[in-house]
Parts: sequence; C-alpha cells; structure tokens
Amino acid sequence: MITILKNIIKYFSTTIYLLILLALLILINESFILKANAQSSNVIINEFVYDPSGTDLNYEWIELYNISGLDINLKDWKIQVAGTSFVPAFTFTDVVIKSHEYFTVCERSVANCSYYVDKIGMQNGGDATDAVQLIDAKGNIVDTVLYDKPNKNLLKDDSGNTASDEMTSTKATNGQSIGRKNLIDTDDNDKDFYVFKNPTPKEENPLDDQLENTGTNVLLVSSIVVIFIIFLSSATLLRINSKFIFKSHGQS
Repeated sequence: MITILKNIIKYFSTTIYLLILLALLILINESFILKANAQSSNVIINEFVYDPSGTDLNYEWIELYNISGLDINLKDWKIQVAGTSFVPAFTFTDVVIKSHEYFTVCERSVANCSYYVDKIGMQNGGDATDAVQLIDAKGNIVDTVLYDKPNKNLLKDDSGNTASDEMTSTKATNGQSIGRKNLIDTDDNDKDFYVFKNPTPKEENPLDDQLENTGTNVLLVSSIVVIFIIFLSSATLLRINSKFIFKSHGQS
C-alpha cells in the first residue's frame, strides 16, 4: 500500500512538473511567433496616393501600418512598384515603425511625413493593372496592392500567383487615395480597398464593412500544436504511471 501511495505521489508530482514546463513552452512559443510574425506580415500597406492633384513629381506617398504590439525596424526593407513588372523604388535606412503607428513614406514636397525619399514613382494605371509592394530585409513579400485592370502583365499577388482582375483594387483618379476599408488583410485587393476622395495620411481610414481575416493565424495554429503535444504527453505519462501503479499493487 505504501508503494502504491508513493507511485501516486510521484505521478502527480511529475504531471505538475510537466504541465508547468509545457506552460512555459507555450509562453516562449507565443513570444517567438509574435516576434517572427512582426518582422513581416504585421506591417501592411494601408493607404497611398499615386496620382496626386497636378504634377505627380514630389507628391506621391504611401502609408504603412504596424498592426503588431512590437516596434519594427524597417532597415533594408524595400518598396517596389510595378507596371509591366516589379522594380525597386527605394530601400529603407535604419528607421523604426512603432506599434500601431500610421507611418507615411513620402516624396519631398509632401508635408508632415514620417520618412522622406527622393522618388517613389508609382504607375498611374490606365489600361492595365499596376502595383505597389513591400519587401522585408530577407526578401520576403510582406504586402502587395494591385490596382486597376485588366492584369494583362500577369502581376503576382502576395502568394506568388497571378492576380485575377476580380481581385485588383479599383483605380483612383486625380488626388484620390486607395486605402483599406479597415486594418484586416484578406489579400483580396478588390474587397480590402476603397477609393477615398479625401485621403487621410497618418490617420485611421474611415471604416465601413467589417471584413473577416481569411489568412492563416500563425499564432493560433502554433498554440493548437502545443496543446496537442500537451495532450499526447499527459496521456503517455498517465499510461506509464498506471503501469507502475498496477505493477506495484501486484507486488504488494
């Protein structure tokens, strides 16, 4: 009987230790995923003006938004623009976009900007799809916005697939901006973006339809995996200790 009690105590002690260890692993896992995710998919292109009123030269701008809870250094990130194909527009220097910050990247004549460049050079649409794209320091595609149609140059979306005409944003006209309906990114530019008559640089875009995020939630998937590991580990430990208990009971 004493042996059985010792094994029961040992089982529960080991189980508690294992659960504490796995809880710490979950916290570490979430922290890692958040930090890794913040280096790419948590920065989105939120609004931009590619056809300013009057001359385009020195008045184009792009607004980025950091949806994560972490500040992100944009050093060596790039903006690319596309007409017939994607070409680099500029590379960021050592600059930080803060958590939940509306961060504007502008040509020199735009007032009150977060970050200035000599030229962005976005295409004005017309008879084919054009695009603007954000690339991280490792060369990963972070966000792509395709506008106007038809996509006769076969420009690709975030997933690397040729975007259909149904998934490109409506064309803006002189002085208007293309901006997200909200901060959710479904990778369907036609659904995600409106044309705004009154651009709102460094401010929240007017809200309308609430969209569902159809992208993969990396943190949710990883948490499910960890929970599954906890279940398997606990079940295995229970079987092992049950064998010890019954074996000890048979010996007593």
